[in-house]
Amino acid sequence: MLSIYYADIQELPTEIGLLPISDYRREVLDKLRHPMKRRQSLGVELLLMKALREKYPDIHFPIQILKSEEGKPYLPDLPIHFSLSHSGVYSACVLSEAPIGLDIQMNRVFQSSVSKRCFTPEEMDILLKCPSKDYAFSMLWSLKESYLKATGIGLYKSMQSVSVEFDVSSPLAKCEGARFNHTYKEECHFSVCVMGCSEPDPVELKKIKLL
Repeated sequence: MLSIYYADIQELPTEIGLLPISDYRREVLDKLRHPMKRRQSLGVELLLMKALREKYPDIHFPIQILKSEEGKPYLPDLPIHFSLSHSGVYSACVLSEAPIGLDIQMNRVFQSSVSKRCFTPEEMDILLKCPSKDYAFSMLWSLKESYLKATGIGLYKSMQSVSVEFDVSSPLAKCEGARFNHTYKEECHFSVCVMGCSEPDPVELKKIKLL
């Protein structure tokens, strides 16, 4: 079972004060000026702390977070993978023993020009047949983003470089070398991609109150 921790971050402070967050997160926050972006960034760190504390009860904070050459954050001192995401008023986090990517997307309006640039012809065929194109567009976007994050090369690879087999009526999707699980709740798409697995684990959403 994969647990996705998520939280409404609207009430979070914009200043970190004495919170035991990582140096990595402090550096990220130092570059952010918009209040909501600061809350989103702080939210994913607090959720990561919550998830790690449940898995490793004796863990001490702050933890060390490093970045790979491709820019993907990882935990050098723990044998666990993680992925973080935020959209709108929500931040989210997931842990896994395998390389994983998480992406959340609030429902977005279908945009034909954007879809043609980012989706493959096969994906477009599925998308254009869907009765709710806004839902399908947002679902597919989150699936593809989760894959790019799971591979660790999301910043260097285009969305059209991967083609996802998906069905809006099913929580499951797949592409070569990866499997997906999609959940929709509170007008938000939660997509998890796990690399190198034949079948995705079931997913549970855990809404957490931060601070």
